[in-house]
Amino acid sequence: STDTDCSAAVSDSECRNSTCLCVTGFYAAAMNTTCTKRKIGDNNCFTNEDCSQAVSNSNCTNSTCACNSGYHSTNADTECTENKIADSCTVSTDCSDSVLHSNCTDHKCACDSGYQASADGTLCTLRKIGDETCDLNTDCSDAVANSECRSGVCQCLSGFYENEANTTCTKSKCISSIRKNRYSSKK
Repeated sequence: STDTDCSAAVSDSECRNSTCLCVTGFYAAAMNTTCTKRKIGDNNCFTNEDCSQAVSNSNCTNSTCACNSGYHSTNADTECTENKIADSCTVSTDCSDSVLHSNCTDHKCACDSGYQASADGTLCTLRKIGDETCDLNTDCSDAVANSECRSGVCQCLSGFYENEANTTCTKSKCISSIRKNRYSSKK
């Protein structure tokens, strides 16, 4: 037997040790007369390659093809798609393995406190003063010390002022500039 003999008789097969076997990513079906492409949930794999050759971003866990952490099955279990914010999850790594600074809250991927989701849900970015996406004070204060959420907007606490990058809230500008001038005027 040769690869040509095998593949001519059964698609997606090859000759190994004079025996026709399905190529990696496929398994023998219909009483060994066809080779069927593996999909997520199939419980007949032996190696990670058995699954990953058929479905990108998958592995073989306990003889069953599964999506890698941070991915979920789509398209009738023939694809593994990267998780995004708002996708369903079971454990935090379902989210954090695909979106940095995220976790699983109430079975949905969410950004960590102090972070906000990008429009497409693929990124969690650190909040800044002026961001208009907060609900809780901690949405802001976990990102910028001495800040709070007022009317859905991250703002510095009373008596504190944001820097030019909107990433810190510091005490009155007036006091710090008086100190600078006092020291710089000495000769």
